[in-house]
Amino acid sequence: MPSGSTATVSPTTTTSYIATCTVGTCSATATSTVTVNSLPNLNVVSTVCSPNLQTYTITFSSNGTVTSSAGIVDNNAKTVSNISVGTNVTLTATLNNCTTNVQVTSPNCPCPTVNQPVSGGNVTVCSNVNIPALSVTVGANESANWYNNSGGVLASNTLTYTPTTAGAYFVEAYNLTNNCKSATKVQINLVIKNAPTISPTVKQATCNVTVANNDAKILFTSTNGDKYNIVLGSAFTGTGNYTTATNLNAGGGNKLNIPNPTTAQQYTIRVYNETDTCYSDSTVTLTPKNCVLICEPFKCTDLKVRIN
Repeated sequence: MPSGSTATVSPTTTTSYIATCTVGTCSATATSTVTVNSLPNLNVVSTVCSPNLQTYTITFSSNGTVTSSAGIVDNNAKTVSNISVGTNVTLTATLNNCTTNVQVTSPNCPCPTVNQPVSGGNVTVCSNVNIPALSVTVGANESANWYNNSGGVLASNTLTYTPTTAGAYFVEAYNLTNNCKSATKVQINLVIKNAPTISPTVKQATCNVTVANNDAKILFTSTNGDKYNIVLGSAFTGTGNYTTATNLNAGGGNKLNIPNPTTAQQYTIRVYNETDTCYSDSTVTLTPKNCVLICEPFKCTDLKVRIN
């Protein structure tokens, strides 16, 4: 090899080379070893979405030290964690000054199916009572959000909601871990009916000389009502309900031919407005009728005596 000459080699493994330089009858040799280091291996084992579906974790295998363009690398656990979903990354393994790169595409982390909540039922109440809470049931590890009919949020993370006005309310379920929501909402309706009014009149039994007739009566007029029951007692008890109640007649009702009581008796009038859940009560008292003979007072007249 002439003086000043160079030789280019590209060994694939570590190789020793001998170079000989000859000038005339003189020659010299030199030995050189080219060390070829193997590239580090780097393989992606898995990409797994996190429970909240917002990030993912890469598990890898490598005999080198790995770095990543995003996320948190743990070379002991062989993981890259906390990578935002939608972010692709480049992993680089380094060993003996040699590197290997691997491109990793973000996985798709879709929401699981979240079923629509199950309604606790539509509610009809009277204007004279407190509005009860509306309710739903949902699946395990789920809660619910409540909306008005314009889509405005009324309440979050609750299975019950107490409205202040009548109307339609809409409820979605969502997963507490990943915030995935049901595709549809359940509608719950609240109806508030006007409470019936009751204007009662009690009439005592009439008399047949000194004997009371069995004709005492309770009369009443009402607005906003359509059926009624009247029961003995200071409170409404028994099995009476809207279905078995009596229809109002011309805005009123009655209980007739009541026996004359020996002591004061209370009766409770219940008037319904189209449902068992909307009614008003009124308690009245029927007092005994005391029938006595009332004589005209004696009248004195002039006594005239005639003597023949």
